[in-house]
Amino acid sequence: RGRNYTRARGLVEAALERVWWHGWPARLEFLQQRPRRIDFSFEIEGLPPGVAPLRVGFASDLHAGPTTSYSAIAEAFALLRGFRPDLLLLGGDYVLFSARHSARLVEAIRSVEAPLGRFAVWGNHDLWADDRLLGRRLGEAGVELLVNRTVRLAARPEVSIGGLDDAWTGQPDYHAAFTDPAPVHLLLMHGPEHLPQLVGRRFSLQLSGHTHGGQIAWPTLTPL
Repeated sequence: RGRNYTRARGLVEAALERVWWHGWPARLEFLQQRPRRIDFSFEIEGLPPGVAPLRVGFASDLHAGPTTSYSAIAEAFALLRGFRPDLLLLGGDYVLFSARHSARLVEAIRSVEAPLGRFAVWGNHDLWADDRLLGRRLGEAGVELLVNRTVRLAARPEVSIGGLDDAWTGQPDYHAAFTDPAPVHLLLMHGPEHLPQLVGRRFSLQLSGHTHGGQIAWPTLTPL
C-alpha cells in the first residue's frame, strides 16, 4: 500500500533481484560492517519518584534480503538480548524488496525477551513490499504494530507509546499517535521527517531510524 513507488523504482528493484540472485552479496560478510550496540542513559520528566528505570531496546532498518548477512541480524539481536530491555521497539524497514525475506526475522526478534512488550512501526520498504505478510510475521514474533495508534503499558501505566505510519510512503495520523498520552510518552516512527509536524506536541522520547546511522556518505566522507 506504499505511496511513491514509481515504475522506475520497480524496474530497478526487479533488475537488482536478478543481479543479486540467491543473495550472494549477503554472503560477502567481510565487506559488511558488524552491528554494535550504543547505550544512552538519561532522565525523563514524568516518571514518579522511586519507580524502576525503564530499559528500552531499539533497532531499525534490518533490510533482510539479498544484501544483508543474516549473521549480522542475529548478532544485532544478540546484542539486544544482552541489554535485557524491558521494552523492545522496532523502527521499520525489516526487508529489502520482498516480504518473503522476513521469515528468518521471526526467531531473531522473538529471542529478545521484553516483559513490557515488543512494538513496531512500518518503514517505506515494508509498505512497498507486502505489509500484510510482514504483519503476520511480526505477530508470530510477538510484536504489536503501532500504525497511527497509542497504547498505554498495563504494567507501567505511567508510560504510553505512540506509533506513526511512514511519512513518505504511508498515511500518518498525528492525532492518533497522541491519544491519551501518559506522563511519559514515547514516540516511535520510521524516519525523522515527521518532526516538523510535531511542533507543539509533548513527548518524552522519540525513536526513529531510516537515516542508517549516517553511514551513507559522499566520497568526501560527508554523511548525507
